[in-house]
Amino acid sequence: MTANYISAFAINSRGDIFAGTFNEGVFRSTDIGNNWTQINNGLTYPWVTALAINNSDHIFAGTQGAGVFRSMDNGTIWVKTGSLTNGDVSCLAINSGGDIFAGTRGSGVFLSTNNGTNWTPTGLINRTVTCLAINNSNGDIFAGTDNEGVFRSRDNGKNWTKKNSGLPSTPIYSLAINSNGVVFAAAQNGGVFRSTNDGDSWTPTSLTNTWILSLAMNSDGIIFAGTLYDGAFRSTNNGDNWTQINNGLKATYVHSLAINDSGYIFAGTWGSSVFRSVKSTNVSAPTTPTLAFPLDGAVNQPTRLTLNWNPSTDAETYRLQVSNTSAFTTTVFDDSTITNASRQVGPVANNTTYYWRVKAKN
Repeated sequence: MTANYISAFAINSRGDIFAGTFNEGVFRSTDIGNNWTQINNGLTYPWVTALAINNSDHIFAGTQGAGVFRSMDNGTIWVKTGSLTNGDVSCLAINSGGDIFAGTRGSGVFLSTNNGTNWTPTGLINRTVTCLAINNSNGDIFAGTDNEGVFRSRDNGKNWTKKNSGLPSTPIYSLAINSNGVVFAAAQNGGVFRSTNDGDSWTPTSLTNTWILSLAMNSDGIIFAGTLYDGAFRSTNNGDNWTQINNGLKATYVHSLAINDSGYIFAGTWGSSVFRSVKSTNVSAPTTPTLAFPLDGAVNQPTRLTLNWNPSTDAETYRLQVSNTSAFTTTVFDDSTITNASRQVGPVANNTTYYWRVKAKN
């Protein structure tokens, strides 16, 4: 790809990747990013700021000044959708029913229920909306704004409520929601925040004092963050810990992220085009953990005790299992989100033999 400023990604059901760019329209790759084709037939305005794909694989492209364009043939031909009162579109989102939401600069959120033929304003008006995310398990819509934090709608956009408890009122550049309904918000120069109660309150994750531009989540719930100055980060435990993952990423300005069904991560940068992650088979496996305490065969242990093991080189998380059978056919404790080399368990039963084991993972 010759374009240097990647603003947005979308991936269809066949795995084709679409990249929106500033000033060069849309590119498509059918081979996981090895080759790209510019597909601008009918796309009369090349400043593409947002992309979204519905369940019918219709592609929608939001632009910075000309509204929304639609392609029903995998990007071969584009047509302009119904007129928006504000054509400066910053973000797009589509719910499970096919309703399309467009966030604009200065005019709030618009809704189309007919594939973009018509657009109507929602209850969130007169605001610059920077990002949108939809919790498909309950239909809640979240909108990030440029200076008022996050708003939530529980009635398909008719009414919105500001949800900023614990969240700084700074520009929110990206939102992501995992399968358990945990919402993540990227705040300008404030890092990533997390809400476990549908936005009613927010707490900072351990990624702070960093300018986050983009968030993406894979099917395992691992979350990735693209930054303005520091490249990309990854968290395997809901944001409790983050690891910088810049090996081979030659640009630190990661404006957009996408993940396909095969687990490849695509990073759209400003200045160095698109990067694709290397498959995990090229990463060294962590060393085998060594159990330290209690010792094998130890007796007279408390019913609530701390299990300790020696840290493994290159480990990011550990899985600890405790069972009352040596074959581990059943477990009384199983936790795969541990980041330290110890874990308290219990209470366990008296006069019972227990077995434990630990696995390291990256």
